[in-house]
Amino acid sequence: MATWTKDTGTKSELKLAVSYSQSGNKTTFTIKPDVYSGDGATWANSIKFTIKGAGKTWTKTIAVTSGSGWYDLGTYTVTVTHGSDGKLGSQAFSLAMPSTGTSGLGGPTTVSGSITPPRIPVAPSAVRSVSATGQSNGTSIYVTYAKPSDDGGSSIDEYHIHASRYSNFSSYKAVNTGTSLSGTVSGLDKGALYYVRVIAHSTKGGWNTSTASHDIDTVTLSDVPGAPGKPSLSSPSAGALVIDWDAPSSNGGQAISGYNIRYRIDGGSWQSTTDTVPPRGPITGLKPGGSCDVQVQAKNSVGAGAWSPVATITLKAGKPGTPGKPTVTSPSLGTVKVTWSAPSDNGGKSLSYNIRYQIDGGAWTTKSNVTSGVTFTVTGGAVNVQVQAKNADATGDWSASGSIAVVSGALTVRVGSSWTQKASRAYTSKTASKVVPIKIYSGGSWKLLD
Repeated sequence: MATWTKDTGTKSELKLAVSYSQSGNKTTFTIKPDVYSGDGATWANSIKFTIKGAGKTWTKTIAVTSGSGWYDLGTYTVTVTHGSDGKLGSQAFSLAMPSTGTSGLGGPTTVSGSITPPRIPVAPSAVRSVSATGQSNGTSIYVTYAKPSDDGGSSIDEYHIHASRYSNFSSYKAVNTGTSLSGTVSGLDKGALYYVRVIAHSTKGGWNTSTASHDIDTVTLSDVPGAPGKPSLSSPSAGALVIDWDAPSSNGGQAISGYNIRYRIDGGSWQSTTDTVPPRGPITGLKPGGSCDVQVQAKNSVGAGAWSPVATITLKAGKPGTPGKPTVTSPSLGTVKVTWSAPSDNGGKSLSYNIRYQIDGGAWTTKSNVTSGVTFTVTGGAVNVQVQAKNADATGDWSASGSIAVVSGALTVRVGSSWTQKASRAYTSKTASKVVPIKIYSGGSWKLLD
């Protein structure tokens, strides 16, 4: 309570007492004016006193006689609403006595004073300098901020960070950071745009939830990289694979840290490997001639992106094995028929064959790209035959030689009178079908050699 007094005239006094109470955002003033009449003061009837307080005016008319002591001029109240910041400026109060009828009091005169009531605590002002930074994991935001310029009249005891997918914050994820001026919001959606604000709470003023006053920052979180393009494949050698690819058009906001690679042979299970930059390979030890599917996946600190389209290549075949020693026959005069067994290993792709033969140790004659048994004609003589397997990528070794003696017509050989003598040139007949008649002279006559 504030009390102001003023001695007036001979033995008189004006007194003005003001007290106040506060509730909500309002202050109520109670005004108590009094006047004292001492001995020697001369009063008249109907003295009109004027009381003013906090912008309001009242009057009180009384009759006073000399030496009558204190007169109560009543009690008056006025309620004033504080500003949105909780503040209320200085409020003036006064008690005025007029000149008429106040002989001995020295009127006209006034006693006055002013009161500035305490600020009523309100919510803090906006948190300032909000700065949101997306983290490399793509699911969290680090936020820094400055204290409000006005704490609202009481100390700040709590900050909350709000991160929302919506500019009106119709829903958001909140993190209580206590009194710290920074914090991290986690568990957010990769690649999404977020609006970020911070609200402050004071011990007496509560939360500042006025969206109009918030400092808001925006941030787009990082995402996984896009998918690389369809890989480019090559097979430099049997069962070997080289993979090349282009980086994805989007790295998701973070540097690409490497690539996952997967491949499978003939539709089997996927096998995995990694690399930091293209190309990758050669990957060796794969099935020669196998059909190989390949995909590539980029990754960054957020995670791995989508797999690329599938690329397919048929790996180079290996060297085929050696066919077995060919079977060589002469089904008729001057003809040679050759058959053989395929090698146990085709190198990974289908086979064809090369056939070569020589007569009486002469130059080799080759027949290429034969797929099965073959028959050909010769002029006669000792015939050696070899077979060689090949696939689309490699050629194997020549087989061991199969041999036969071939004649193109009837042949007589005289070896003397004894069976034990040997001809100077050996010919073998096809005795089973007797297609090569050979006569031999023995004991003075020619005989047919079966």
